[in-house]
Amino acid sequence: MVSRQRTNGAIALAIVFALGSGGVLAQQQAIEEIVVTAKHREQNLQDVSLAITAFTAADIEAKGLADVRDVAQFTPSFSYYSGTGRADPTALIVRGLAPNTSDERYQGLSIFIDGVFMSGQLTSIDTSSLERVEVIKGPQAATFGRATYSGAVDYITRTPRDNEFSGRAFGQWSSNSGNSNHNASVRVNIPVVPDKLWIAVNGTSLRRGELGENPADGEKVGIEETTAFGITLYAEPNEDLSIKFRYGVDRDRDSIPAFYVEEPAEWAALGTNTQTVPGGFLWPDGKVPDARHGIAGGAEFLDADRPLDGGRDRDRDVASLIVEADVWEGHELSYRGGYFDSKYWANSDFYFRSGINDPFFGDATNRKARTLAGTGSFLDGLFANLFTIAFQETFENTSHQVRLVSPGDRKLRYRGGFYYFKETVRNFRLEEDKKPSNPEGQQRGDEWVENFAGFGGLEYDFSEKLTLSAEARIAREEVVWEECGFCEVDNTGNGRVHKDTQISPRFTVEYRPNDGYLLYGLLARGYKAARHNNNNRFTLPTAEPERLDNFEVGAKTTLADGRAILNVAGYYSDVENQQAFFPVPDPATGGTTNLTGVGNFGDSRIFGFEVEGSVALSEGWQVSGGVGFADHKFTSDGPPLNDFGLFRPGQTVNGLTTVNTPKWTGNLSTDYTFPIQGGAYDMTLRADMVFTGKMFVDRANLAYIDGVARFNAKATLSAETWSVSLFAKDLSDERTRTGAGLSGSSGCLYTEIRGARCLSVGVPRGREVGIEAVLNF
Repeated sequence: MVSRQRTNGAIALAIVFALGSGGVLAQQQAIEEIVVTAKHREQNLQDVSLAITAFTAADIEAKGLADVRDVAQFTPSFSYYSGTGRADPTALIVRGLAPNTSDERYQGLSIFIDGVFMSGQLTSIDTSSLERVEVIKGPQAATFGRATYSGAVDYITRTPRDNEFSGRAFGQWSSNSGNSNHNASVRVNIPVVPDKLWIAVNGTSLRRGELGENPADGEKVGIEETTAFGITLYAEPNEDLSIKFRYGVDRDRDSIPAFYVEEPAEWAALGTNTQTVPGGFLWPDGKVPDARHGIAGGAEFLDADRPLDGGRDRDRDVASLIVEADVWEGHELSYRGGYFDSKYWANSDFYFRSGINDPFFGDATNRKARTLAGTGSFLDGLFANLFTIAFQETFENTSHQVRLVSPGDRKLRYRGGFYYFKETVRNFRLEEDKKPSNPEGQQRGDEWVENFAGFGGLEYDFSEKLTLSAEARIAREEVVWEECGFCEVDNTGNGRVHKDTQISPRFTVEYRPNDGYLLYGLLARGYKAARHNNNNRFTLPTAEPERLDNFEVGAKTTLADGRAILNVAGYYSDVENQQAFFPVPDPATGGTTNLTGVGNFGDSRIFGFEVEGSVALSEGWQVSGGVGFADHKFTSDGPPLNDFGLFRPGQTVNGLTTVNTPKWTGNLSTDYTFPIQGGAYDMTLRADMVFTGKMFVDRANLAYIDGVARFNAKATLSAETWSVSLFAKDLSDERTRTGAGLSGSSGCLYTEIRGARCLSVGVPRGREVGIEAVLNF
C-alpha cells in the first residue's frame, strides 16, 4: 500500500512536469516569482543555490498553515515529531538527521523570525502576520549561525507600508470527532506619518478541541489553545534608513496531550501481533497498531477515579529590532537584535493511569510497595512523578548581529559581520514536599550558553555563466551547567563547562548554461553544540559536539516562459560524533532503575534527494508538489547498548537508523480558479495530498509506524475584498500514529512483567471539516 501511494505520487508529478515542458502551456499565465533572503539579500528563489521550500502569504492561507507542523507536511525531507503534544519541546527532522532529543536547545534546525534567532519551542508561533516562510535545508551556519547544522526556518513578517488604513480579519470554525475548533485573527495597518511611520497590530485566538477524555477522571485530552498579540512599528526617516521593531506575546493553554503510554501486552490481549524480544517481554511485531477509539486502551481497564489538574502552559514574549541603512554606494549596514523569554509549566499523567488498578500495570498500592522494596529512601515520594510529570522551565536569551552587505549587482559581492548570543535555562519541579533549603523546587543548576562569532562571504562572477563563492563563520561557544548544592540534582563541586571554537565553511560553484537554468554544487559544514548530562551519577559527563559535512548538487529550472519550475537537489552527508540519548543502570539503586543521558553514538551517513516543482496547466489551474528521500544509517558501533532488552547480546546501532525518521516524504497539490456570475466572483477548488513514509520507533528497528497519505480539500468563493471557504482535512480519517517511541528510563517500572518496556504513542486528530471567512478592508 505504501509503495503504491509513493509510486502514484511520483507518476502524477512526472505527468505534470511533462505537460509543463510542452506546448500545452504556450498561452498560459506565468508562475508567481518568490523573493527570498536566505543569503542576506533579496533574490529570486530560482537564483539561489540552496534547497529552499518557500511559502508566500497566499500559500499560507490556501494550505491552511497554522504552525510549523503544517509547514513540515508540505516540505519534502522535513518531518516533525512531538514527544508529548505541541506544547512540549519537539524533534525537527531534516534530511534524515534526527536530533535524538526533544530538547529545544539541541535541535539541528532552528526557527528565526525576520532573520533573528528565536530559541525555545515555537510550534504555536502566530502565523497571521507572516509575509513568507522559508525552509532552507542543509548546514546554514555560514549565514544563520549556531543551531542550524541541518537547516533553518525563517518566518518573515509583514512590514507595514500602506499609507491608508487597512487590515484583514480571518475566522475559522471546524469540527472533528464531534468537537469544535476555532481560529480567529485580525491584522490592522495604521499609517501614523505618511511615507515615514506606520504601526501594525495583530491578534489571534486559536482553539483545537478535545480528542477524547481520560477515562480515569473524565479530563479532556488533546485541547490546544493559543492567544497571541503582536505590534510592529516601522519607520523610514529617509530613503537610506529603515527601522522595524516587533513585539509579540503568545499564551498557550493546552490540556493533557493526546499522546500516551501503552504496554504491548494490551495489544496482545486485543489480538494485535506481538513478538518476544531479547529482554523477554512483548513488543510490536513490526507495525505499531493504529490508534483505537478512546485513550489508553479504553475504560474497561480502569476501575478508579483520580482527579488530576493536568496540562501544559507556556507564556512567551518575543521582541526584535532591525535597523538597515544604505551607508555607501548601495552597501547596506544593518543591526538585528532579539529577545526571547519563555515560561513553561507542565503537569501531565502520560499514562492516564496514575493511582489506577488495571490488569497490565497492576494494583496501584502494590506497584509502589514493589518498587520501593530494597531501594532505601531514594525512590521515596517518586512514585507519582514517574506517572505524572510536573515541572516548570524558563528560557531567556538575547542576540545581537551587525553585518555589512555589498550591492548585489556587481561582479564581486561580499558580506560580513559579528554575532553574539546568550541563553539561560532554569528548571523547577512542582512538588508539594519541596525542601526547606530549596523553596522554589529548582531541579538542577542553571544552564547557559554563550556564543561569539564572526562571519563573512565572497562571491565572484568569473563570467555570465560561472560564479564561485566562499563563506564561513568562526564561533567561540561556551556551554555551562552550574553547580547547585541545594537542587534536587546535587552537583556540588562538579559543575561542567565546555568551550569550543568552530569554523563552519561553505563553498559553492554556480553554472548557468542559459536563461532559466541554474546548476550548482556546494560543500558545507555544520556543528551541533556540546551537551552536558545533568546528573552526577551518569558516567559520561559531556557529549562532544556533533559535526555534519554536506556535499550537494542541484538544478533549478524555469520552463515554458515561466509557466513551470522544477528544482532538484541530491546530497550526501557525513555525520561525526552523532549525539543520542541512551539508558545506563543507576548505581544508586543497584541497577534496579536507569538513568537516561546523552552521549556520542559514533558516526553515520545520509544520502538523499528532493524534487519540487509547480506548473500552470491552464489559466487558473496550477499543480505543485514535491518528494523527498533521505536514507540515514549509523556506520559505527557506538557505545555498548541494551536499550532495555530490545538489542540482542553484542548488537550495536551499526547499520540501523534513528527513530521517527521517515525515508520518504512528499506532497501534491492542485487548485483551479474560474469566474462565476459574469466575473463578479471567483471559485477556487483545491486538493492536497501529504505523505509520510514508514519510520521506526525503537533504536533496534524492530517496530515501525507504517507510511500514510492524508488528503485535504477546499472550495473557496471570493470577491475583491472577501472570501468564504468550505474545507476538509484528512478526508479518509487515517488512524495511523503520528509518532511513537520508548517511554522514559523509568517508563514501565510498574508493569506486571518486571523490566518490560512501554511505547509512547501519538494519536492523530482525524477527519476535520469546517468553514472559514476572510475580510480585507
